[in-house]
Amino acid sequence: MVVPGFVPAVALAPERAVEDGYTRQRGTLESEPGLHVPFWLLIPAGTGPWPLALTPHGHTHHGADQYAGLPRSPEDARKIARKRKDLAVQAVRRGYACIAPATRGFAPLAPAGPAEFTDDQTCLRQLTYCNLRGRTPLGERIWDLRLLLDWALGTLDLDGTVLAAGHSGGGFLAMLLAAVDTRVGLAVNNCAFAPFIDGDGQVTLCPCNAIPGILEWGGIAEICALIAPRPFLALGGVGDRHDVASMHRLAEQVRQSYRATGAVERFAFFEGQNGCRVYREEIWDFIARQRAAEGRQCLQTS
Repeated sequence: MVVPGFVPAVALAPERAVEDGYTRQRGTLESEPGLHVPFWLLIPAGTGPWPLALTPHGHTHHGADQYAGLPRSPEDARKIARKRKDLAVQAVRRGYACIAPATRGFAPLAPAGPAEFTDDQTCLRQLTYCNLRGRTPLGERIWDLRLLLDWALGTLDLDGTVLAAGHSGGGFLAMLLAAVDTRVGLAVNNCAFAPFIDGDGQVTLCPCNAIPGILEWGGIAEICALIAPRPFLALGGVGDRHDVASMHRLAEQVRQSYRATGAVERFAFFEGQNGCRVYREEIWDFIARQRAAEGRQCLQTS
């Protein structure tokens, strides 16, 4: 990823869309030579400084558009409303400057290749390319997020608070980002909280989320221990593909790490009853409580 002499750069489009209570602007991050990662920048009305929210999306083409409340079809609009997937809009309406980036492996960053080799799962094409180059898809995705965080902290009018929150595969990315980057002060993993292998010996994640050799070092509980004592909310949905009992066992393991750091109140696990969706009220209630404990405000809007 590191190319001698190359400096990652962000470019913002000159146009800004004015919405109810915020503006939306298209940006691109050149994270590697010739590789441009599009993102949406949502800024609250008024003046800063603002807290920052990074909201990576999961296994969805054009997922950043969904987070920004920009459906590409009537069916897309229904999905956003049903699953409450406008996570970036939720954040900006609560006073956050928000960056909603595209995730490598999915449109518009889906790699080319014959569909028959991967059942048209474009993230598996990304995995193949990464294997050939000695990389991982997660490494590429976290690289992009950390560069966006570099840019935001050095450019935007921020108050120093950084939230990483995502749904499904985006929640997995938010959790990993918080584990490896202590600039993230609060993390939310919505509907991607599960051990690598569940109690029945079944792999719980997409192959593109595998980390070679990770089980020699630990599992998801050990990764989450790297977040402690910073606030972390994990959510799982009944009826989602993840085993509920495995999620509860994992939550207790993570809770032990938070007890050991004297911050058990900064971790929470929520079992949702509506499957794989964004549990909006629980997410923002947890964030509001944590920010109140730090003496900071979080606006409560619908």
